[in-house]
Amino acid sequence: MEDKEEKQKALLTNTLYMMSLAMDLMIRDLERRIILQGAMFVREKKQTFNRFIKAVQTACILQDDLTQDIYTEDEKHNFKNIQIWQEEANELARLVLLYADKSADQDVCDKIHSFIRSFPGDGIVDEKMLENFYLKKL
Repeated sequence: MEDKEEKQKALLTNTLYMMSLAMDLMIRDLERRIILQGAMFVREKKQTFNRFIKAVQTACILQDDLTQDIYTEDEKHNFKNIQIWQEEANELARLVLLYADKSADQDVCDKIHSFIRSFPGDGIVDEKMLENFYLKKL
């Protein structure tokens, strides 16, 4: 049986893969939206836009490499978890976008976090683990 530290490491790793898939979805959507407006850019902005698109393309290539890791690992399970990864990435993207839209008010942020904490979980994420993700104020 894995100890809690190993479970936390596995959760972080899986979440990072899921986040890379979610970021890929959002980057591609942003790229599509920017391309639709591309004709409206003046020279300096067009140069910046072109550099941005090149960076997005690089990010997509790197994300494809990460996705291959998921496929390689899931091949052991006859690829039965691929759709789950895709669904979770889409859910995470929606959650992040909704949070970004609703989180301008600290009280709302606190309510969102309290609501999420109210659900049962696997007990992998505890306050000690979350301490690493609070901004240390000077």
